[in-house]
Amino acid sequence: EKFKSEHNHCLVPTAKKNQKHACTPQLRYWVNLMRSQYAKSLLDPEKVRVLDNMGFVWNAHDHVWNARFEELERFVYWFGHCAVPYNYEPSPGLGKWARMQTIQYEKHQRGESSSLTEERLKKLEKIKFPIGLEDNLSAEKWDTMFQQLKEYKTEHGHSYVESSHQCKLGRWVHNQRHLYACGNLPNDLVRQLNDIGFYWDTKNISGAWLNMFHKLKKYKEAQVAKKSDRYPPYRTSLGRWIFEQRQQYRLMLSGGESKLTQEKIDMLKSIGFEFTPLTLKSWEERFEMLKKYKEEHGDCLVPAKNSELGMWVAIQRAQYRYIQEGNKSILT
Repeated sequence: EKFKSEHNHCLVPTAKKNQKHACTPQLRYWVNLMRSQYAKSLLDPEKVRVLDNMGFVWNAHDHVWNARFEELERFVYWFGHCAVPYNYEPSPGLGKWARMQTIQYEKHQRGESSSLTEERLKKLEKIKFPIGLEDNLSAEKWDTMFQQLKEYKTEHGHSYVESSHQCKLGRWVHNQRHLYACGNLPNDLVRQLNDIGFYWDTKNISGAWLNMFHKLKKYKEAQVAKKSDRYPPYRTSLGRWIFEQRQQYRLMLSGGESKLTQEKIDMLKSIGFEFTPLTLKSWEERFEMLKKYKEEHGDCLVPAKNSELGMWVAIQRAQYRYIQEGNKSILT
């Protein structure tokens, strides 16, 4: 209790060499004994309850690792990648710890003793932590993966490969970005990637955007099979997402602040997406359609199920709101 009141935690150092939170040998021995008995299920449940209420740390190594991992998660949240600088001041030692995880992973892969358990590995995989980086720089493997990336871009029209440990190319691409961010990717390799239009910054492509992109891709494939070129109606989530992409595209063309990056544009173009299906002439035609609709119905409340006129009306309303908010609009 005295140690906790002084240091505001129960993480008693297990070794004498740790002088940051010095304690008596007797306390260190007692804490190690409690942890040992707990690990062997020999500690009385009432003692376990009392120690738990104090915030006692049963496994010091896991506690320290998880604390560092939480720091890494925060870094990824703010910067969109795992390339922690070695001298990162907000979290001293985090860069060194991140480098150590790569070393431990390499030991794990070789079947050697490693501190990287399966549970820890899964946590690192979840945040797409680049592990086994050195293997990505071997000349033979790099050339092989680079050739695969070129083939992927030829087939898909872009170089965004989703990162996962189940997709070797995706992990390789992610690791190239990590090495580049750390300044560890040789200039000749950077040059080769630049030559094929490689995108280094992909943090603006969220999982939600990718999910809708894949939905659109499947939808268009189904429409091709039906020999149809119709898009989903605005009332659907996919229809509203399509409308948002076109709206962001118009904002970009008018010089406004847009969420649509060049990589997103390339990905959408690769599946034949039309950013500007409504030309000036079609605007006039649809205006005439709206006039006829009003003559027939007495109002301009075109239902969303009308995928052609309804979409056009929704666009005009959205652009009018932009003008009201003081933003740029395609409406003159």
